[in-house]
Amino acid sequence: MRGGGYSMARRNELARARGFSSYAQQRKYGSTVANRDALAALPPDAAAARERALDALAVARREQIPLADAARREGIGVDAIAWWSEGATERRGTKTWASTGDRLLRPMYVYSAGQVIPVDVRGSRVASSIGRYHSAVHHYLSTGDASRLEKFRGVKVGGIELEADVDVIDELARQGSFDFESIYRMVQ
Repeated sequence: MRGGGYSMARRNELARARGFSSYAQQRKYGSTVANRDALAALPPDAAAARERALDALAVARREQIPLADAARREGIGVDAIAWWSEGATERRGTKTWASTGDRLLRPMYVYSAGQVIPVDVRGSRVASSIGRYHSAVHHYLSTGDASRLEKFRGVKVGGIELEADVDVIDELARQGSFDFESIYRMVQ
């Protein structure tokens, strides 16, 4: 070890927990994903680890549980979450918690004007709003009850108006446009 730092073996171990093959590979990328191109450039395992980290943050916020508990559920370490989500965690007492919000990049998609529209979202609050919108669309398609969609009539995200017209949503469903497994747009 040099100067109280980590050994190379430990650095490699931490890098693998973050989805990289080695510390050398991790150094080629940063923990901050600033745009869609930076996200697309990540190795697949690193992109998957980042997504698990964001999922764990969401669980910790939604259920108001310590980050360690959310990390276990999502299959990722607290250190990896802290690394991928700089500024989105905080220490309270002896435990690490998700902060109330963040400004991390999340490529997502919404429905608007009869199309699936990709949007790059900055921040957990906007991402949660899009999640509630997708939940309302899914509820309508599952039950025929459009009441949850009403609150999204005229709502815009990133300048894009969310589709709340049930006739348009029915047509999108007929076209097979809905994928409720992940509201995050896959970046190629």
